Amino acid sequence: MKSINYKVPNGKMFRIDYELYNDEINKCKITGDFFLYPEEEIFGLEKCFKGTKDEIKQNIDIFFKKDIKTVGFEKKDLLNILSELLSL
Repeated sequence: MKSINYKVPNGKMFRIDYELYNDEINKCKITGDFFLYPEEEIFGLEKCFKGTKDEIKQNIDIFFKKDIKTVGFEKKDLLNILSELLSL
């Protein structure tokens, strides 16, 4: 597995451990000092980061339509993380 650390500008730190296969993310574990309510939605967030770049963008859009609260990051931050992650 590979890892990436990402500091959200004026926000929190993300660490994403992931595995790529055929230019798709097939495994993902997200940790950091951000907050997400309800807390169990971390598993939903990890599911967002599986698949191709286009699938992940769509998953992130769907994720933010849920009744969740985030502290320390926004949707645009996840898209920035995705861009950095897949450019490595």
